Parts: sequence; C-alpha cells; structure tokens
Amino acid sequence: MILSNDVLQVILDGFNLEDSLDQAFAFAVSFPQALQLYGIHEHADSLALQTTQVGGTDPYRLRNLDVSGYELNSPMALYGAVPVLYGPGPNGTAGIFLHNAAEQWVEITNDENPQAYIMVESGLLDLFILLGPTPTEVVRQYVSLTGTAHLPQLWALGYHQSRWNYDSQDDVKDVVANFTTYNFPLDVIWLDIEYTDGKKYFTWDSNMFSDPVEMQQNISATNKRLVTIIDPHIKVETGYSVYDGALEKDLFVKNADGSNFEGTIL
Repeated sequence: MILSNDVLQVILDGFNLEDSLDQAFAFAVSFPQALQLYGIHEHADSLALQTTQVGGTDPYRLRNLDVSGYELNSPMALYGAVPVLYGPGPNGTAGIFLHNAAEQWVEITNDENPQAYIMVESGLLDLFILLGPTPTEVVRQYVSLTGTAHLPQLWALGYHQSRWNYDSQDDVKDVVANFTTYNFPLDVIWLDIEYTDGKKYFTWDSNMFSDPVEMQQNISATNKRLVTIIDPHIKVETGYSVYDGALEKDLFVKNADGSNFEGTIL
C-alpha cells in the first residue's frame, strides 16, 4: 500500500516475481481514489479504458505492430506501446509506469476500486509510482522519467497527407496540385516505401521517381514540404551500401545467440 499525505493512493499485489529476465510475471495494481483508469496507449479505443473482465472486452495488448487495417473500439495492439496507467479522482490522482519493453496484456476493472492486472512476457519489474497529486503533476512526473518532446517546427503542426502508396512522382505532383485547385490546406506530403529502389531506404526508384529534385522543387514552390519515410528496417542485400555499412560496424539488433535479427517479410 502506498499513501500520499495520509491518503491511500496505490495498492500493489505481485505474482511470479522471480529473479529471471526470461520469466513471465504478473501483478495487480489498484487505485482507491480513482473513478476511472486511463493510459496504456496506443489503441483505437476511447480515452477512458474499458472494463475487460467478465462481461467486458478482451485484455488490452501492448506490442508494437504495423497494422494496416485495425478495428475501432478495440484493445488490439497498434504502432505504439506505452505502459503507463493513470487513475484520477477527486481525492488525488496517481499513476504507474512500467519500464519494460516486453509484450504485455492488461486487464482493466472499473468499479468502486478501479484496478489493472498486468501480465508481462519477460524482463524486470522496474516500476515507478507516480503520486501526483493532480493529473498535471502525474504527467509531469512521468515525462521527467522518459523525457519531453522537442518543440516541432511550425509547418509540422499543419495538415499532412500520407498514404501507402503514391505510384510515381507525377502522381505526387497531381495530388499536391489538386489540394491547391480545390483550396484545401496542405503543409506536407509523405512518401511511403515504394519511392525506393526495391525497398532500400536512402535510394530512389529511377523509373517511377526519375527526378526527385524536380519533384521537390515543384512541391516547395507552393510552400509545401515533402517527407520521405525511412523506417528502422534495412533490407538484407549484399551490395546495398546501407546494409553493408551497418553490417561492418555491427549495428544490427541481435538474437539471443548473438546472430543478427532478421524480420519476416509479410
């Protein structure tokens, strides 16, 4: 039990907390002062977390996934996974942050004593208790651990047009021109991976994007900007300079046996 100014804010109950990095573990956390639980982003769901116990939804899943088509009002995993929970209430707000990057499942109960049951695939119970006492202070305590975002450029706050994928530079220029024609505000247009030569980042498809400099000049002439997406996955191909350079400098993520991790092509 954890109190703040003599008010009970957080109750923890742990299970299977063994001293092993490859051992799954679970624990429960209750927020006696809370009316509703929030957090554990990112899901296409309401800001207030739904009850997932009997009669509710499936548990919330935390795992970074590239989901091309996702369900609304669902606890399914999406791009982001942020294991932070907030429990605001009239007598104080508390929160927890689990510093663990493993896959997690979270059961939520919203009743007279809102609580979460957190199941973790592996790693350590590296848990931070955030005692607020206000919602603003809880968030400040959280970002004091993780760091805050830099102030973005003004244009980055505007409207961004992005899709997978534009077929050619002529297609891109046509889309930008139509935004102007129909007087629809546009600050940035994004290109997904198909602009590259065979899905190799830092390259251009010489057939479909034969003059990227001219394309960018065409876009910037109307005070718009171009962003080319560069995801953190490098194509495994000998002779590709980015792959060869990273391999030589031993920069790739490793498997448990020390070999280079290679993702599955979907």
